[in-house]
Amino acid sequence: PIGEFDMTIYDSVANTCSIYEVKHSKEVVSAQYRFLADKNICEQTAHRFGPITGKYVLYRGADCEEDGISYRNVEGYLESLGRQE
Repeated sequence: PIGEFDMTIYDSVANTCSIYEVKHSKEVVSAQYRFLADKNICEQTAHRFGPITGKYVLYRGADCEEDGISYRNVEGYLESLGRQE
């Protein structure tokens, strides 16, 4: 099918996943997360990797939420990876 995510992170212990789109923009635009909001693509992903626990757009703007999609500043996201246990 047409459409894909830029990144899927699978948690093999919990059998869940998070899905991501990565953008160069500082703007929040609904077209950026169209695959994250696509019911069929999400169902296929959940069937393969378990329930989806988060849908994210990594971009250069400020953290915010849009239609159930979490926008995260890419620099802040990458810095937070070193703080996770």
